[in-house]
Amino acid sequence: MKIQIGTNVRGFLNDLFTNLGSNYEILLKDKKSYEKNSNFKILLHKIGKSKLLDRLGVIQTVKVNNSDADIIFSYNKFLKTDTKYVIYLETPVALVNYSTNRANTYLGKKKLKQKFNDPNLVGIICMTKACYETIYDIFEIPEELHVDYIYPFTVEPKEPFKEKNKEKSKTDNLNCLFVSKFFTIKGGGDLLKTFEKFKNNNDNIKLTIVTPKAELNETDKMMINSNPNITLLDFNLNKEELNEIYSRTDILVHPSRYDSSPLVILEAMKYANVVISTDLFAIPELVIDNVTGFLEEPYYRFYDSNKIPNDYVWYNRDLTINNSNFYDDKIINFLYDKLIKLDKDRDLLKKLSINAYNMATSKEFSEEYIVHKWNVFLKKSISI
Repeated sequence: MKIQIGTNVRGFLNDLFTNLGSNYEILLKDKKSYEKNSNFKILLHKIGKSKLLDRLGVIQTVKVNNSDADIIFSYNKFLKTDTKYVIYLETPVALVNYSTNRANTYLGKKKLKQKFNDPNLVGIICMTKACYETIYDIFEIPEELHVDYIYPFTVEPKEPFKEKNKEKSKTDNLNCLFVSKFFTIKGGGDLLKTFEKFKNNNDNIKLTIVTPKAELNETDKMMINSNPNITLLDFNLNKEELNEIYSRTDILVHPSRYDSSPLVILEAMKYANVVISTDLFAIPELVIDNVTGFLEEPYYRFYDSNKIPNDYVWYNRDLTINNSNFYDDKIINFLYDKLIKLDKDRDLLKKLSINAYNMATSKEFSEEYIVHKWNVFLKKSISI
């Protein structure tokens, strides 16, 4: 069976395509994988959220001509094609250029109805349960369209990493990790403020930051360079290098201001990292408070408590989540308290670490389950 990749896709999807099985031939053609949006793509996102495009009901659609595939795989976008296709969806608003209003305008509703009723669209598979639950709140989905959720495929650790996972809580240092291509909106500044408090009193609590060095502002650079407990690595590591870091850290600290489906959490948990994070969108599906980590509510909610985009923050990002001069004191105190707690209580660290590993490698997060569910869906869709 042939699966054509109809859009550019996130890099993690390559692991899914590789592990689907020998029954499938993956046709990539000229499509690419990416982990970081280009400046041009960021600009298109800003333009795509304009009120004029809302009124015009503009729905970005990728045209795929003359495909000889059995099914086409699309990431976050509708297609114009004569072949069956499936959308793998990160968050519902990705279908409407990340606008919160387009689905409510007259032309937006009309065009979305056409897209959702396209006979070639055989299903929408959401990346998370949060996406699956909220898609019905945002759009009018026809009953006959198959909608489900399958978590992202992430490769599970092999030996010797599995053995290393058992020894984490026995080390003298508490090794923390922050990984993101977007430092400010993922709460990097709040984390630096937290580690300022550790600088003179808790020199065994260490932090490794993996982020693009060139994009750090001068204040962040100064705080990093002046803190002996912080190690800064550029955001150019390959999978093996990043997995090695996961294997020797205890805690992923992810105080994000902006998130829908952070893959880094699932990756880190598969290497037995406890997660300390904000509670945005799908994060609580993995981070269970006091079971696999700890959660706190950020000051600015990118998604509200019902997992619906918060319009004020969504359209005022430079004043809120992108504001590097704003520090969330509630989050800073939360991070400080939880890191001190885990440093003092290594039995709790061990318990949460084991829980995190077990959750991320079993049931609906496991390699076997995800591959099986994709196989069932694809075979059924192709046979229709």
